[in-house]
Amino acid sequence: TIEELSSVNYRLRTLLEIFQSIGTALDEDELLERILDQLFDVFPESGRGFIILRDPDTGMLTPRAVKKAKPDVTDSEERLPISGTIIEYVLERKQAVLSADAMSDDRFPTSQSILDFEMRSVMCAPLMYEDEVLGFILLDTQRIASNYDEEGLTLLAGIANQAALSIANARLHSQLLKRERLEQDLRNARRIQNSFLPTEPPHVGDYEFVDWYGTALEVGGDFYDFIELPGGEVVVVVGDVSGKGITAALMMAQMASNVRFFAGARPQPAELLAKLNQVALSSATDM
Repeated sequence: TIEELSSVNYRLRTLLEIFQSIGTALDEDELLERILDQLFDVFPESGRGFIILRDPDTGMLTPRAVKKAKPDVTDSEERLPISGTIIEYVLERKQAVLSADAMSDDRFPTSQSILDFEMRSVMCAPLMYEDEVLGFILLDTQRIASNYDEEGLTLLAGIANQAALSIANARLHSQLLKRERLEQDLRNARRIQNSFLPTEPPHVGDYEFVDWYGTALEVGGDFYDFIELPGGEVVVVVGDVSGKGITAALMMAQMASNVRFFAGARPQPAELLAKLNQVALSSATDM
């Protein structure tokens, strides 16, 4: 019918507008605020809106964004007006739920939170991404709302699907930025580590020194050095710190510095190694 076509057209147009609005947001907090702003435009009778996300590390459900029609009305931080009963219901079924009048809804007969928070019309939709529940969108009113109906629920479910995709993209973007920063830090660490190594081998009589340095990771614990002393003497040092990566590289930097410091006093090799061993044991105790 014409009414059905008009309804479908409205939903598609609304979904497109919301996708265009939230699709460019790559910061997760900014994205969640945009989603709630758009939802309050689509469902103007809403009194409160929540986006509850599952923490990727702990798995705990945490309210990440909150919007109220009356911002001056504040709730205790210890108890936000969210119905755990409805959240559990949606989590179990992994599908959106509508309650035109939650206070008289037989599905939630024992929910004290619904009574305490005076929740009337409620819609809640899961944020699904590749069969994983990222969280939920929950909207409610303290009076029965005309657009909290099956058509509105279908629209909210569609918005939740788009929102879940945008949240997943924002998290992926954040992970890529962290990885890029880490890789840049490792490249910088490699340049710093290379600065501890000799720039060229020494030229001593008929001796020829050839050196090469490579690590399994960006940085490592192997090191070598040529320390030229007065009188034409050269101390050749080769070391291997146990392990790989940043920890081994830090130990390598410390050891390379200690070698040059103690070698300046021109001790015998055994004495030099004994001093280095003493310092290394002391450092290991402090760590």
